[in-house]
Amino acid sequence: MTWRERLGQLFTTAVTIALAVLAARFGIPIPPPVVPDIPAPIITIPPGTLPPGSPSPDVPPDPPNAIVRLSLRGVGCSATVIGPRRQDGRWWILTAAHCVERTGQAGTIRFLDGRVTSVSVQSFDRTADVCWMATDDNSLVLPYALLAAASPPIGTKIWHAGYGVDRPGNREQGEILSGPDSKGQLRMKLNVSSGDSGGGIVMNDRGEVVSCVCCTAGRGVLTDTWGASPEAAQRAKPTAMVLDDWVPLEIPLRMPDKKE
Repeated sequence: MTWRERLGQLFTTAVTIALAVLAARFGIPIPPPVVPDIPAPIITIPPGTLPPGSPSPDVPPDPPNAIVRLSLRGVGCSATVIGPRRQDGRWWILTAAHCVERTGQAGTIRFLDGRVTSVSVQSFDRTADVCWMATDDNSLVLPYALLAAASPPIGTKIWHAGYGVDRPGNREQGEILSGPDSKGQLRMKLNVSSGDSGGGIVMNDRGEVVSCVCCTAGRGVLTDTWGASPEAAQRAKPTAMVLDDWVPLEIPLRMPDKKE
């Protein structure tokens, strides 16, 4: 505010007080004061930052620590936190569709540092075997990875570090063999085992997630392995949030009793 605007505001206030005193003493009606418009300051939020009142800004991508252990009512899989954070503060979680039963299904994820948080199923594609979940808490600062924009070329070096029974959390190296195929899946050479399902598969050079573990030609050996392409994962991503696992039960039908 300039000194001229400030002086005008003080003058208006003084006149208003004087008129109010006269009105009180002589019963003279007075019109409401005219207050000059003062434009509000423009607040610019730099790209990539969160608006005021949102959770703390997030750290850079950290794929090794973004791969988590997923538990769904006794079913054990792997999953990956995918950034950037959603507008509502929650995080996307990528896993395999064969790990889940339905949208809204509740589960938990456990990080390497021991933290546990609840998640729920948002959408899935059984053909490509890809599923999107979301955290229930919107105040968490979590390690995350970025999803690749497109499938990498054949020969691209990759790795995964899921929670399979063979060597849980071990970083297994591999490469892209082909894809995407008619199911929307990439074919890769990797060593995976039970429990690795849904774990993120990451490009070595850029650290981006290119797939999640679907299935394999052999458990615990370096062989052909399949998983959804990043394009298939993007297509399966939901546009709305599923808030809980309440599923309406179909009401039974009954016909009227026949009249005697």
